[in-house]
Amino acid sequence: MRFSVDRIVVSVLLSLLLLAGSATACEMCNCYLGINPNYNQHMIGVNFRHRVYQGVHVHQASDGHSHVRPGEVKATIRENFQTTDLNLRLYPLPELQLFVNLPYSYNYIETNGMVTDVIKGFGDAFILGQYQVLNTMPDSDNVRHRVFLGGGVKAPSGVYDKPSDDGEVEAHYQPGTGTWDLLLAGSYLLKWRQWGASSDVTFRTGRKNDLGYHMGDRFNVNTSIFHQFVVKDWTMLPSLGAFFEQAGEDKQDELTVSNTGGWGVLGSAGFDLYYGRTSIHLAGQLPLAQDLVGTQTENKFRLIAGLQFAFR
Repeated sequence: MRFSVDRIVVSVLLSLLLLAGSATACEMCNCYLGINPNYNQHMIGVNFRHRVYQGVHVHQASDGHSHVRPGEVKATIRENFQTTDLNLRLYPLPELQLFVNLPYSYNYIETNGMVTDVIKGFGDAFILGQYQVLNTMPDSDNVRHRVFLGGGVKAPSGVYDKPSDDGEVEAHYQPGTGTWDLLLAGSYLLKWRQWGASSDVTFRTGRKNDLGYHMGDRFNVNTSIFHQFVVKDWTMLPSLGAFFEQAGEDKQDELTVSNTGGWGVLGSAGFDLYYGRTSIHLAGQLPLAQDLVGTQTENKFRLIAGLQFAFR
């Protein structure tokens, strides 16, 4: 029986690794579900995410058409998305974990090095539940597997109709979407002695908002390999991995919006530090490959930092 279980979960991991390595247009879910020695405790924390995209200017308005502004045909556009998340994780049951997230975004656009637009406000809150469907005890080779599956909802609590400086409402600059969305998520952890691997898979789908705008479905896979070092009361987890994301094309009043959708993969490096019930998470991501529809700005880099406190 152990052999069949190991074979199944290892096959799942390998398929996720292959998917992440073969396949970045938009983030979908702010969850951090992977490596964590305090996995069985409640946790509250703050995460900061900074994403940068760059390219030649194409103005995408809410009517789904591209508009080129006079004198900006060859302007270099740098889009900066900064999000601070308040995260809460609860264990109402030993096998059930709940994630609650409230984001605040500060997004600004630079044209030829000058800030030309700022949109800020609270984003869409979400709640996500995951049930532990597998948790094997270490075998004779010290191999352990853990699998969580679940889902949740994203609420339309954020700003989604704030106009830019030119009066247009650009959907992808907004902190929120204005829709109730369904979230599906799975998490897998493999631990062998001091080595391990983790994979998180998330999917988001929704409907159009009251402006008639419908964001395309989002699908993400985050995979990493890590090594655990323990020095007295300190635990350190450096990691390397890949982050895959795919976004469907958006629609405005049932018509496909140009310059939306695509896929990409980013390589990532991270470092987690644990001391007692306090943990710090640092990570950086750089694009390895991307195929975005039309003339979208492309991924340049992403930075992630988090501070969390575990409690019972």
